[in-house]
Amino acid sequence: MAAGETMLLFTSARSGQQDIFVSTRGNKQQQWARPENVGPLVNDPVGDDFSLRLWADGKALYFASDRAGGFGKADLYVATRLRTGRLGAER
Repeated sequence: MAAGETMLLFTSARSGQQDIFVSTRGNKQQQWARPENVGPLVNDPVGDDFSLRLWADGKALYFASDRAGGFGKADLYVATRLRTGRLGAER
């Protein structure tokens, strides 16, 4: 993953819920691709996922979430890059 070619953001996805999205660039026009939801292996179906940081090598994503089962209003979580290249957790 080249520096400056990946952008992570969190925004309202469904009825005001915050999810994490990723956008990449690298085409000849150097335009950012439409952001895509990173999916259910990272984003909680009910809670908000926000305040993210991608590790420099691109292999880990640290983020906060208010999902059920946490210890407070915003706990920290980590998702790792899978063999498929997507971020998530091995099942």
